[in-house]
Order: sequence, then structure tokens, then C-alpha cells
Amino acid sequence: MQITQHFSDYEFECPCCKRNEIRHDFVKRLEKLYEILDSAIGIKAIFVNSGYRCAQHSLSVGGFTDDCHVLGFAADIHVIKNDNSSVSSFDVAEAAEIIGFGGIGIITSIDCHIDDRSVYPYKNKHWYGNEKTGENYATFKGRGEYTNKIQEVVRLLNNKNQIKIKLFFDDKEYSGLITED
Repeated sequence: MQITQHFSDYEFECPCCKRNEIRHDFVKRLEKLYEILDSAIGIKAIFVNSGYRCAQHSLSVGGFTDDCHVLGFAADIHVIKNDNSSVSSFDVAEAAEIIGFGGIGIITSIDCHIDDRSVYPYKNKHWYGNEKTGENYATFKGRGEYTNKIQEVVRLLNNKNQIKIKLFFDDKEYSGLITED
């Protein structure tokens, strides 16, 4: 079943048991992340490496039986630009922070954990960090290559007099926002 324009239920299934208890409002916030990154950078896809996990699978991959994946409001993602290169996890993290995701973790230079712990009851409401090094961050703002573009798109999205466009010219796709001054 299609949840949003860019995400379907099957993307969030637990790989071991095929159960899926992902919260659809969490996926709708991921769609907002897609919109911001697409408008700022031009992306082809957000791949969900790991969405919902049953407790047993979460333990087997180094998680916990009560982590955000098990509770249905987390995803580990990888973002691909229109030129097929990967978006840095710091750019993804910055956009996710601006949207208001409470849990954001750098997994690798191109893979990022996103969760909605600030929305749902969870043992801690905030965590920004690096899963490999254990380093915690106060913010991801200013750490990515596309900081200015991402922040401009968010500013424009908050403006009510705008439309999102896609233009096809010479077999190439261009997308962005048009605002009324």
C-alpha cells in the first residue's frame, strides 16, 4: 500500500518476519524530508535500509527490544541525488533537524538514522549523534555541503505564496520552488 507519494508500506517491513508496524504519520514526515531535499538538491530517491523491526531482529542488528524501530517511528535511510551520487548523511541530518526529528544519527558518511522520539513517548526526547564514534552533537546545522540551499528551501516552504514545479527540458528534469514576491 502506498503511504505517501514516495513511500510504500513494504519499504518498512521487518526483514525477518515481514511484520510492519511503522506509523504512517512518521512516514508523512519522511515525505517532508524528501520534499526539502528534492527542492534543495534534486533527489531521485530515499531508500529505507531499515524501517520497522521486530524486537528479535532489532537485537540481532545491535539495537534494543524497545528502540524507535521496534516502536514504529524510525528509519535508517540513504538518499540518492538525480545524478546517482549519494547525499551526505550530514546534509540529510541537517534537513531532518530543521523538520524537527528528535533522533538523528550518522551511521556512515551516506547513511542516516532518523526517528520521531520528540513526537512519541520515548525514554529520551532528543539525540543527535554518530553511531560509529559515539560522539554527540548539539546540532547538525552548518555541517553539510548544502546548508545554505536546505535552509533557503525551508524558508521558502514556510512562505504561503509558493508552488513546487518540475520542468523537463532536453530529456533532463529540473525541480524547485517558485515564490511570489
